[in-house]
Amino acid sequence: MRSVRLNGVRYELGDHVILNTRAPGHINAPAGTRVRLYTISSGKEQVGLYSPDGPIDGWSDLNGEVPNGRGWYVATDELSKLVGNNTNRVYEIKGSTTYRGKELKGKQCKVVANLYGDMVFVEMEEHVDGCSADGLGKTGHCVAIKNNNIKTVKVAKKQSN
Repeated sequence: MRSVRLNGVRYELGDHVILNTRAPGHINAPAGTRVRLYTISSGKEQVGLYSPDGPIDGWSDLNGEVPNGRGWYVATDELSKLVGNNTNRVYEIKGSTTYRGKELKGKQCKVVANLYGDMVFVEMEEHVDGCSADGLGKTGHCVAIKNNNIKTVKVAKKQSN
């Protein structure tokens, strides 16, 4: 198997996703961690994740496939929960990024969807002549950007009713 469908989006081997929520228990990867889909097991419905940005405490080597501390096997249903939307996490654009003549570096945004490859849809705080990411964000506020070009700046408290 060379692809897996998570939350309605098809991902291929080598694609990067951002974990938008901390996994309970064994994964030890905080929300905002960027991982790459390294292996996909058809028999066990598991995905081998690879951490390109450094080792994570408690992670393995994917049976010798990656350096120790950079790999973890996770069930696809659990991974779907980990890449689900988490709109209370605020990111900032790290590098120089121009969209329709507007510089986005230093601007704050929220990830509204993981896309294929190493791209995510972000919703900017201000109107940037973008899109709505198929209704996931505000019209004119959303753009696709590489996930390694954003960094977490804060996690807002969840509002209760």
